[in-house]
Order: sequence, then structure tokens, then C-alpha cells
Amino acid sequence: GGTNWVSFGDNFHADNHTLFFHPQNSDIVLEGNDGGLYYSLDGGSTFTHFDNLPNSQFYTCEVDPQNPTNLYGGLQDNGTYRTQTGNINDWEMINGGDGFYVLVDPTDNSIIYSESQYGGFGFGSTGIDFSDRFNWSTPFVFNPQNSASLFLGSDKMYKTTDRANTWSAISSDLTNGPSQGNLPYGTITTIAVAPSDSNTIYAGTDDANVWVTQNSGTTWTKISDSLPHRWITRLAVDNFNSQVAYVTISGYRWGENIGHLYRTTNAGIQWKDISSNLPDAPFNDIIVDEQRDSTLYLASDVGVFMTKNLGRSWQVLGNDLPNVVVNDLKFHNPTRTLVAATYGRSMYKINVDSVTTSVVSNDMSIPNYSLEQNYPNPFNATTSIRYSLSNRGIVSLKVYDVDGKEVATLVNYKELESGKHQTTFDANRLASGIYFYRISIERNGCQNYNETKKLLLLK
Repeated sequence: GGTNWVSFGDNFHADNHTLFFHPQNSDIVLEGNDGGLYYSLDGGSTFTHFDNLPNSQFYTCEVDPQNPTNLYGGLQDNGTYRTQTGNINDWEMINGGDGFYVLVDPTDNSIIYSESQYGGFGFGSTGIDFSDRFNWSTPFVFNPQNSASLFLGSDKMYKTTDRANTWSAISSDLTNGPSQGNLPYGTITTIAVAPSDSNTIYAGTDDANVWVTQNSGTTWTKISDSLPHRWITRLAVDNFNSQVAYVTISGYRWGENIGHLYRTTNAGIQWKDISSNLPDAPFNDIIVDEQRDSTLYLASDVGVFMTKNLGRSWQVLGNDLPNVVVNDLKFHNPTRTLVAATYGRSMYKINVDSVTTSVVSNDMSIPNYSLEQNYPNPFNATTSIRYSLSNRGIVSLKVYDVDGKEVATLVNYKELESGKHQTTFDANRLASGIYFYRISIERNGCQNYNETKKLLLLK
């Protein structure tokens, strides 16, 4: 009756969560832990692992940009794993401890960065002050314009320009300071560098702060006073506009109708709740589609959602993903593949272009817009771009180079009537190469539509 206890089951994984005893045969025992599910047929003297159940607890995922069959992920109490084939039966451990962020250099996939809990870096850390506070899942990200440069967060921001050989601090403490207790709190939880301008960096913390620098860390501005006071889980920046950013937050609040996803178009001066019809649950990651930046992908505690209209309405993304916590997303644009790291049901992926379901919305007035592929493409040295509006709107149509620098304005915030429109892009003064054209359409003071397409200039 509990007077005396005897330990059993010393041959299974640690961090135990649940036990089940067969009601008619007490020799049959099931045991669940961070290593999965085990069974015993002898009352717990020996246990055997179920090897064929996909129940790994992923914190993060990563796709090799050069070879998307190479998948990586950090796991609760199981280190960092990878597959080099994309199959389900050949994963191997490449780092120990609890696994968190893992990055593959986009220019050299033999260079891989990984970490374990509380800033246990599997790479160089010279210059980092280890008296700092480090989050359980310490964030670090590439500079999108130079993969030899990375940013890392403790309670302050660090930068390296030599592939993690040496680091230097580019901020003071961005949190509200240390707190009581035996676990680190007051830490940076997320970092986002603008793809179009690596001088613009956003940082979020577990104590509800969001900061931005627009000069590589010389000065930082706090931009979270109007946001809910909750744990900041992830930040993302638009691919072509460093002023447009997104923030996801965690937490539950009984009786409070507060969103978990916000968008800014002016670097955090103002934020707009774009949660709309999403469930009241923690949100963990946000991805901006590299081709259609009106399309967003959202990871939450209850699965993955998508919007095609900047959050005015959302839908569940695809089929067959369990209703499970999704901690992290990675998007491989060349193959249009989205990868999801689930906490308890392993890793999933989907081709987003295969999703044909319409966005569900109660707003029947949402207009339909389209941007067509330029013709001819490739071209020399002029090409036509067509687009259509179902309602009158204010149109901006611009062209960018591969570094995100604006090289041409074709339509400069001009109010146009509904219908089909066409403009000509004259690239005589530009060098041969890949460029991107991006349309933005505003209606009634709100940005309704963004889309980006690629064109090729060959002279």
C-alpha cells in the first residue's frame, strides 16, 4: 500500500511520463518517456522499445538548401538527428544532449551548426560571455546576405563574421533583467534578420520584449509596448521590405480575447493583430512565402495553418498532419516544400503548391487579385507584366535584384480600376541576371495582396 517501494525498469529511456498496466494481466506494462514507448511482458523486469512509432519530440527542423533530402532536427533529450535521404528509417545522431537549433550553411552544406540546451554550442564560442542568461532553446540565425555571418542571442545579441570562430556583442541586455528561480529567465528567444537589409535585425524575449535595430546593432529600439505581455516565440521579416515583420506569441489567457499573431508595416511603430479566425492557442513559428508574400504559414500548438491574404482568413494546411504541437517550420522554396517539426509525432513535410483548398472566410467581400508570369521570360531587354484587380485598389509594382535592392518602380502606388492591367519593364540599363518583381495592392487603407515572381534577363 505504498509503505515500501522497489524501483524497476532501469533499461529504458529517461524522463518518464506515463505507465499503463493491462487490467487482466499485470505482467503486461506500457511505459512512455522522451525516448518513445516501451513494453514489458514480465511485470517490468525488462522492457523493449517500439521502434516503429513516429513519436519523436522535435524542437526544430532544418532543410539543406542545396540538397533538400538532407533533413535535420533538434530533439527533446535525444540530441540532434539527420537523414541524408529523406527516408524515415536512416536517421543518425550528430550531436548529443537536448537538441535545438541546427543550421546548414546555404553555400557549403559540409558546414553544420548545432547546439544543446542553454547555449551548449557545437561550434566556436570565443567572445561569448557565459555569465549571460541563455534560453533553453538558444536562438542563432544566418545573415541571409552572408552565411559566414551569424547572430546569436543570450540576454544580449552577439554577431560573428567568421563562421562562429569569434563573436562580439552588438547590444546590451535586451530583457527586463534576471529573475528569481533556478532556471534562466530574461533571455532572447528569437532573432530575425531582414533578407533585404541585414542591417535590420529584430529580437524577441521570453519576458515580452521585441526590439529592432536598423543599423546593425549600433542602436536598438523597443517596439513591443502595444503587444500582449507574453512570451515572444518567433519573429519573421518580409523578404523584400525590412519594415514589414511578424511576431508570434505564446500563452493562454482565460477570458481575454487577445491574439497570438501580429504584423507591422513600419518596423514596429504599430502592430496589427492578424489572428482573425485562428484558434486561441500558442503560436510558435511564422514563415513568409518567398514567392507570394501574402501567403503565410503558421505553426501552433494545434497544428499548421496558412493564409493567402495576410491573415484576413486562415485554413488548416493540408491533410494527414496530427493535431499536435508544431514547434518549428522550414521552407525550401525551390521545391516548394514546407517541413514541420512536431513535439511528439516526429517530422512532416508537404508540397505547398499541392494544396488546392480554398481559404475559408466569412468575408465575402475579400477581393481576388492575380499577378501573371512576365512574357517573354527569359527576355532581352523588355518584357510585359500583367496583373488583374477584382476591385479598385492602390497598386505598387517594383523590381528587385537578388540582394533585395530595388532597381525599378513600374507602378508607384497608383489607384487603378478593377480589371486587367499590363506594364512594360525596360531593363536596358541592367546587367543580365535574375530579378524579382513584386506587386502590392491596398484597398480601404489595408494591404490586401502581395505577390512576388522571378524573371530572367539575358542579354
